[in-house]
Amino acid sequence: MDDQYVSRIKITTEVYLACLSHTLTTEREEIMGLLFGTVDHVNQEVLVTIYSISLQLRSDKRPDRVEIDPLELLKAPAEAEKLSKTHNIPLKVVGWYHSHPHITCLPSAVDLRTQEAYQSNGTWVGLIFSAFYTDQEQNQMLQMLAFQSIHSEQIAIPIEIIKPNPAVQIDVMKKLVDIGSLMKQEGEGTWRKWSQNEEEGKSLSKVVSDAIYVKNLSKLLEYGSIPLMGLLAQKVDENKERIEKLQQEKQFYLQQNRSGR
Repeated sequence: MDDQYVSRIKITTEVYLACLSHTLTTEREEIMGLLFGTVDHVNQEVLVTIYSISLQLRSDKRPDRVEIDPLELLKAPAEAEKLSKTHNIPLKVVGWYHSHPHITCLPSAVDLRTQEAYQSNGTWVGLIFSAFYTDQEQNQMLQMLAFQSIHSEQIAIPIEIIKPNPAVQIDVMKKLVDIGSLMKQEGEGTWRKWSQNEEEGKSLSKVVSDAIYVKNLSKLLEYGSIPLMGLLAQKVDENKERIEKLQQEKQFYLQQNRSGR
């Protein structure tokens, strides 16, 4: 592959779970967000490491595609720059992710065109998360694909899920909370639109709209809590490991102190 394109991708477990949580919030429409990370040139390869995400409010929600307000996209570089200054790491917008509910993670023709349109600098990557998909043996599957596009042809990129870097303490867990707020905001917007379109006297339609809204909120809680619990469990394990290392360091320095007397 030409060295201007990405050779490998690394994504932290926190970001992976956040993207997965966002994916599982709806099985009827696609979701989308942006990826924050670094680009490094290592041994003539281009390595993209993803450390955080930017949630995007959808302007169009359909089962086979998703659109975002261009004004929202313009805010992302400033968000990346703010994170860079806070954590002293050269973060930038390195790509996008979206979901494929009930189908495989293979990119569509629209996905490939979208990817190629943003890929002008060569390091822009795309991630697709497939959820609610059942194979021929009726097994539920969760899939992730990393790709770029060259002349509308898919180029699959190897991707590795890694532990968070202790030196880069970006609060990805807050994104999980923000996902719930974002989906609630979108649901309320749809509900208001339905309610405003209802003519006076159509009380039954109003009741149906309210019921759908409550059902969607319930699904949001159900699907969104699963990855959140996984992330919390991971945090517990990381903290236990950190405590154990600190205890070992403590014992080492105590012994050094006794020996120095």
